[in-house]
Amino acid sequence: MNQHDSWKHFTPNEYESDWRNTDGFLKYCKRINREVGKFPESVLEQSFYKLYNFSGFVDEFSCINYYEVKFELMKFSVDNIMKIKPPKFSNLYLQERIESLKKINGDINRSSYGHLHELINHWYTYGTWKIPIIVMKSSEFNEGNYKLPYQLVEGHNRLSWVQYFANNKSDFELADNHEIWLMRKMVY
Repeated sequence: MNQHDSWKHFTPNEYESDWRNTDGFLKYCKRINREVGKFPESVLEQSFYKLYNFSGFVDEFSCINYYEVKFELMKFSVDNIMKIKPPKFSNLYLQERIESLKKINGDINRSSYGHLHELINHWYTYGTWKIPIIVMKSSEFNEGNYKLPYQLVEGHNRLSWVQYFANNKSDFELADNHEIWLMRKMVY
């Protein structure tokens, strides 16, 4: 696939490239908002800033015209969460994450994220993720062969947890609704 001209902006410059440097990330966000469009910091941090050169992410999403993209913070029901499909580059990964939860009977304290106590406590307190995942409304993007009705952009582990708990009995109380960033095309 051909990369759209807007994609070039997502590569951090030398002052922004150390993602552990908060100041660099804030400069990155300001530049993206100026050069591409108003993208939420949460969206930039978990996707473009860290994954701009990850081959699967680039192959699947670099063809999109990001000058015409917007992100809306929304709540999705569990039914809608179950309709979210993984990107082509990570279909197996999502299934592997669900299978790993099955092996530990959904005990997220024993998961690969078990050492992140604040994250685990948030899940047990609220029954949902702390940071909304990024989901594409696929029918609005004809640049690639995206999965309908919704395709995941970023948030594989979080999505696998909700999909696991929605399909498996557990003492974990899954929330009825979950915040997502919905990626859409702007209508002119």
